[in-house]
Amino acid sequence: MVESVCFNYDGKQVAVVCSDMRNRQSEIVIPFDDFHFRTREYWSYRNPMHDRVKFYQRYEKKAVLVFDCFGWEDVQRQRIEKELEGFFVDE
Repeated sequence: MVESVCFNYDGKQVAVVCSDMRNRQSEIVIPFDDFHFRTREYWSYRNPMHDRVKFYQRYEKKAVLVFDCFGWEDVQRQRIEKELEGFFVDE
């Protein structure tokens, strides 16, 4: 479960704090150079309330944020989506 996401622009990294089913916390730190993400997938168009962000370090999935679960509210969702806009590659 993703508890927090921090975009550290000074350190050029994304820090994701997660907890597991036993409520043990861990922090995943992904450098900007290795960071990418996916937001929309085929099933989310059917039910946008279950949108997710999958955080990757290179090609390894590190964390999945499910917006309608675990207390994530719409305001927080909008803030994270705004931060992620900076990581889209201009074509």
